[in-house]
Amino acid sequence: MTVLARLAEIADGAVLAVEVPGEDGPRALLVAMGPVGPVAYVNCCPHMDMPLDGGSGRVLRRRDHLFCRYHGAAFDVATGACVGGPCTGCSLERVAVEAADGAVRLSASPG
Repeated sequence: MTVLARLAEIADGAVLAVEVPGEDGPRALLVAMGPVGPVAYVNCCPHMDMPLDGGSGRVLRRRDHLFCRYHGAAFDVATGACVGGPCTGCSLERVAVEAADGAVRLSASPG
């Protein structure tokens, strides 16, 4: 399984943009979720297919929400569902990951 990041790189509450090997350029957003472990989403807002981080590698997170830099859409961190803004009712695309041995890896099972 492909290592995306070391767990130490995503402190609790942090969001880290990483490349997804084997894909044609998409980046994934790894989100630390404390004892639940990390979750990951494709770095693409469903509103206009633009990266949530605006290409900066940094995504705004406040409490339980991630925000799109372009239009302010708010996404639930745990589910990826858009809960406010221009794409309410849509969701971020989940990337299947698992944490083991101090690393976050792509998972063979669905996210």
